Amino acid sequence: MNQYLKSLELIKEDLGEERYRSACATALAIYYSKQTDNRQEVANKTNRQLESRGCKGYTYKFFRKFV
Repeated sequence: MNQYLKSLELIKEDLGEERYRSACATALAIYYSKQTDNRQEVANKTNRQLESRGCKGYTYKFFRKFV
């Protein structure tokens, strides 16, 4: 997971802020949804990771497609 996120970080400027945020959120949500069936936990963990990367988090609704 970390390697994938590092790869995204390298092409962040080419992707643009919104695509970068979406790609990170999707990857993280899939990763965390394999660990738990609790949508709120997936949303919280994903949003914390996004915020640590300087991105705005997603609403709870975004995570419905993953859990």
